[in-house]
Amino acid sequence: MKVRRAYFTLFIIFLISELFQKILLFYSQKNVITECTETKNYILYEKRYESAKRSIVGLKNDNFVCYFNSLIQALYFQNDFMKGLFLYEHTKEQKCIFILKELFEQMLNDRIVNTSVYLKEILELDSNMEYFKFGCFEDAGTCLDIIFLRILKEIDVKKFSDLNNVTNKYFPINLYLFQMKTTYLCVECLEKNIIYGDNYNLVLYLENSIQESINKSLNVESIQCYKNKFKDEIHYAKILREFVNLPSSIIIKNTHDPSSNGNVLIDEEIIVQNQKYSFKVCVFYVKDLHYYTVAVLGNNYYELNDNSVKKLNIESIENLGFSDIPDILFYEKLNSKI
Repeated sequence: MKVRRAYFTLFIIFLISELFQKILLFYSQKNVITECTETKNYILYEKRYESAKRSIVGLKNDNFVCYFNSLIQALYFQNDFMKGLFLYEHTKEQKCIFILKELFEQMLNDRIVNTSVYLKEILELDSNMEYFKFGCFEDAGTCLDIIFLRILKEIDVKKFSDLNNVTNKYFPINLYLFQMKTTYLCVECLEKNIIYGDNYNLVLYLENSIQESINKSLNVESIQCYKNKFKDEIHYAKILREFVNLPSSIIIKNTHDPSSNGNVLIDEEIIVQNQKYSFKVCVFYVKDLHYYTVAVLGNNYYELNDNSVKKLNIESIENLGFSDIPDILFYEKLNSKI
């Protein structure tokens, strides 16, 4: 009897062991399949979407969408953006991401796209678009806001409390989103306020050069104290702005205020809080209501103006000279710091 029980116990142990091994095998195969799928997707991406091999095509301008065409070309020349977009596994609810993928897929296949169809689809995703008129000339910066805010809404950006720990899965956040700290300090009133704000673009009034405009924005600024506890005399407080975290790519938006200025040197490299960035794209604004894009691909610079694509005979964006107004610029982080 004891022998039978012993055999039965051994048999049960054997079955449990076999079952456990099969479970381990199943999960290991599942992990291998997942890793293989991710690796395969990455290899396909490298072959098709790598910037050095990317097709360069013009875009149709129906319904006065030059502002949208310029933005699409700007994003198309962002290798990290394209990589993040196409490796992102969207759901059926994430319609803006799907629309952008479909548009860029056409461009990658050397097709000149009628982009107004895609813009109309994006605008129809939000019913609160009375301020933005499809079929009329609109501001490129406002259009970029619509696209980015829609993407951030679709990936539910509110759930991210720490921008420094965002994974590559959420590509627009870890590429462009940053946090800015603004400190208001008045020694006379013993007043100190600190405000934190998240944004995806750095809004500046551009003058003289991009680097000089950045330096001016981040320098200590003196303003008349709004508290002014001592009513009989005017005194000044200081405002200091600084990045809490630096994005992988920095987007700079020109305010055009107090006046539009075309005499701005576009630096090939800029430095933001000891971090170097290199030029990738500039969307230019023409005063007779038009937008176009200049972008770098490898060592070559291209002008993308709706249907027209032209290779520029320059070795640096700094050689472009002064003509139209730089409106939106994209810079990419370099590995080196100072």
